[in-house]
Amino acid sequence: LDSLELAARCFREPDIASPKVAKVCLDATPTFAMHWLIPRLAGFRWQHPEIEVRLTTSQGVIVDTPDIDLHIRRDPRHFGALSGEAFMDEYAVPVCRPMAGGLPGLPLIRMRSRPDLWPKWLAERSLPAAQAAYLEFDNTILAIQAACEGLGIALVPVLFVGELLRNGALGVLPGASPLRSGSYHLLRRQR
Repeated sequence: LDSLELAARCFREPDIASPKVAKVCLDATPTFAMHWLIPRLAGFRWQHPEIEVRLTTSQGVIVDTPDIDLHIRRDPRHFGALSGEAFMDEYAVPVCRPMAGGLPGLPLIRMRSRPDLWPKWLAERSLPAAQAAYLEFDNTILAIQAACEGLGIALVPVLFVGELLRNGALGVLPGASPLRSGSYHLLRRQR
């Protein structure tokens, strides 16, 4: 959010008669926007009423257009031609509905958008990936919901499930350690 504030200052137009609102158009992935950014926007608006954040969401490779000032992405393959500055590391943990954690044979919930997570987590623990039973969903949002419904164990970023862990809707698999799964970057055109 500090980076957003700094970028917004660059867009302000000096006006002696009345202060103008700086508009910053920000594009982020849907899950990041929903679970991390939006919960913090009210506090940001309260502290910086002179900055209007316009939020859009998209996935995949960034299409650089003049109507978007800043982008947030985790996967470097999605940066396109933009330069980025890392601002937050991501750690994933296996989570499930608390009472489902003791059920034998519970499937692992895999996301098509993040197929690398379970193989990395299992390999770091010298566990066989080939024997795992998977239940597959398109994205992190659906995987989180599936875990909340007790359908299996999802390996998801902690920053997306913090509130669900605090209120007991989800629990971390007992004895499980986190996997460093990337870093989020703030990206912008060179200007």
